[in-house]
Order: sequence, then C-alpha cells, then structure tokens
Amino acid sequence: MKQRKNIPVILLILIILLYSMNFAYAENSVSIPDSIPVLKGYSPIRVVGLDTASKKPSVVLVLSGGSARGFAHAGVLSVLRDYHIPIDLIIGVSMGSIMGGYYAYGYTPKQLLVKMKAFKLSSIINITSMGRGILDGDKEFAIFKRDVGNAKIEDLKIPLVIVATDLTEKKVFIFSKGPLALAMRASSAIPGIFEPVKYRGHLLVDGGVLDDIPVDIARKMGARTIIVSDVAALSTLYSHGFRRSILELAIDLANRKRTAFNIDNNKPSGLEIFAASLRLLEKGYSRVTSPKIYTADIVIKPLNNDIHTFDFGKAEEAYIMGREAT
Repeated sequence: MKQRKNIPVILLILIILLYSMNFAYAENSVSIPDSIPVLKGYSPIRVVGLDTASKKPSVVLVLSGGSARGFAHAGVLSVLRDYHIPIDLIIGVSMGSIMGGYYAYGYTPKQLLVKMKAFKLSSIINITSMGRGILDGDKEFAIFKRDVGNAKIEDLKIPLVIVATDLTEKKVFIFSKGPLALAMRASSAIPGIFEPVKYRGHLLVDGGVLDDIPVDIARKMGARTIIVSDVAALSTLYSHGFRRSILELAIDLANRKRTAFNIDNNKPSGLEIFAASLRLLEKGYSRVTSPKIYTADIVIKPLNNDIHTFDFGKAEEAYIMGREAT
C-alpha cells in the first residue's frame, strides 16, 4: 500500500505557531526593510472581472484578515450601521471576506454575532487527510453554502470585492463576481491549515499571504474615502524578530525538503502549498507591507492582546471591542 505523504510534524508545529500568535500591529511597528527581495514580475493586483471604469465608490470599507480576530469586524459594521455611514464597497480578505461577504449578502451585525457564537472550530477539523490541511475546507464551504446558498458576488446588496492569493501566477487574485461561497472559501484558505481552492486554472489560498490590508486595491478602484478595520494576523510578521525567525526557520525546513516550488495544480502536497506560500509571503511583503495602511483615511484597530488568532470562543468579546473602537 502506498504510504500517504504528510506534512512533517515539525513543519506542522511551525504552521500552528505562525497562525496562533497574536499579530496585532504594534504601536511603533518596524517598517519592512527595502532590502527584502521582491518577487520578479510581481503585480499587486490580479483582476477577475473588476471594472475600474465604472462609477467610482465614494466610501470603501476594507476588512483585513485575522481569523477569529476578524469577529471584531461585525462590531465595527454595527456602529457604521447605527450611524448610517454609507458603504459603497466592501473589500474583504480572509476572515474579512467572510464578515464582509455575509454583511453584503444581507446579514445584520447582530445576526453575524449569532453565527459567530454558534461556530465551533471542532466542527471543521480534518480527520481524514491531515496532509492536505488541518481544517476541512469542504466542511467550511458547506457552512458558507448553507448560509448564502448560490449567491453571486455581483448580485449582493452591497458591492463586494474578495481578495485571494494565486499560487499559480504568484499574484493577488480578485473576485468581484462569481460564487460568493467559493470566493470566501478561497480567500480564507490559510496555507497548511486549509487545502487550497482550484478555480479556472488557478490555485488559490488566503488573500493575506500577499495583501492582508488591500488599501491599494481600494485606491485603484477610485475610492474617495477608505475606512480600514485592521485585525490583521500577518501584517507585522517581519516587524518582530522572533516571529520573523520562525518564518525563516519554516522556509529553511521547506527548502531542505524540496528545492523547487512549482505547484502541480492536480495534486499539490501540503508541504508544496505551505512552502510555496511562505516563499511568496517572504518575497512579496516589501510591496504590500503595513505602512500602506496609513494611506487610508480612517483606520480602526479594534483588538488588544486578549484575543488571538484561534480564539473563536471569544466572539462576543471581539464584537464588543469592534464597537468600542469605532
């Protein structure tokens, strides 16, 4: 019997460390040094059906990634709704795509809170093929389908753009139309945690790998006012030496296992996905780093250090923090 190739235990531990740390912005966070190499040919935007020639949005809300920390977005949305702040467009990444997607579909912030409190991480644990991801993407997708059905992004009540990362072309990949459930699944596919999504010849993972706070996309679309809700999980990875050393160690281990990082779209292993994502994360961050967030007009930072990436049991606490920060 052919033995299944699993992610080495040490690499699995490193994945957990990378994503379980609290990557909230430090008040005096260190800028990314210019010496970090940029991926040759890297383009910050890969457009799927995005029409920048249409009516320019006046107010754009950018919702960052951050896993469980992203529950705070619902609190932010509730205050904007209370004060009748008009949102012409939502741009979401990872958990931000889920919060933004549900809201654009028609869920109220209070209904989002109910969904958040009902969610159990144990319900999507992958017990059959750990080599393809710790969490089961099919189960996550089933939840999305249950909640939004076959909704199309272009038909939502509020215009929405969802950001993913294309491992095939090594670029940011944008959904402005197409199946909402699939786009949310792709944007939240944390490398090594979820299996990537295959879509029209592309291999898609978490949008935060290349652009966790896509202010640049909002600007490209002609936004007059940009509001950012920042609970980013990866945006300060290079701002702290210890965290950067963990990333470099993981990359080094991956390099020892495999020298080439060309993705086979048919059957990429968990190691290939994780390694390719790390390489892209390392090389792309000098183009999409934290200082760009300050080009937004309003930046809301809801969370303190009490809520970490996998604290899904703190939904109400995150919601309240989102309200208080807005």
